Amino acid sequence: MRSPLDAHLRLVAEHFRVRSGHFSATSWARSPQIASLFSEELVSARPLVILDGGSGPGLLTEALHRINPGNQYLNLDLSVNMASLAKGTAPTIVGDVQKMPLANASVDVVIYRQVLHYCAELGVALAEARRVLRHEGRLLIGQFVPLNRAEQIWMEPLLALRQPLRKNYFTIEQWSDALAGAGFTLLRSTRIGIKESLDSWLMRYDVAKPNEYAIRRAFNQRDRRMQYPKVWRVGQRVYFRNWFALFVCAKTCC
Repeated sequence: MRSPLDAHLRLVAEHFRVRSGHFSATSWARSPQIASLFSEELVSARPLVILDGGSGPGLLTEALHRINPGNQYLNLDLSVNMASLAKGTAPTIVGDVQKMPLANASVDVVIYRQVLHYCAELGVALAEARRVLRHEGRLLIGQFVPLNRAEQIWMEPLLALRQPLRKNYFTIEQWSDALAGAGFTLLRSTRIGIKESLDSWLMRYDVAKPNEYAIRRAFNQRDRRMQYPKVWRVGQRVYFRNWFALFVCAKTCC
């Protein structure tokens, strides 16, 4: 009998099979600003072995290879379709970040960029990163996060309508707690604000029409005097501030 975890993985794989044809056009996935957050953490006196877990079509490793060409990169993605789109910048493996086909202590850096919100077993994915990392390795997690608890409370029901497969939408403080529980020390976090069009944000997913209407109604009725999240209108278009955070983590010493 298949477990609920297996069923969730199949749904995630199918979700990205459908998205694979247009994922490369996603603005955040191609953002030089986001790529630079990662590249700044990859400066080293020696070549590094870097795993991009949940790499999709390999856009991040392409960008990082241009900026930091001396390192060795490896892509890993659950979706066969996504993996097939990756170019020759890095070898690509089809696999699950919650059960990676890699040896213990075999990589210097593990990257999870916009991946962990799909993990039904977050602790398992973090434990896998800890397993494959070398002693002084680094875990780099990039996630869209709420600015604070007030923003989280307002956005979570809307994210559930837009992304039913999403499993978490943590604040930076909650990420710090989750990392500590998995044996990591959060060395630093960096957060940047990204202007989002509500239209383009909704178009990235195949949102059911009743859910789309509910989301648009919530944004349109949002009191503009409320600070979190920041929502504004330019003509007929609605915009809001989305926050992307990079977490730089080290294995906690035993």
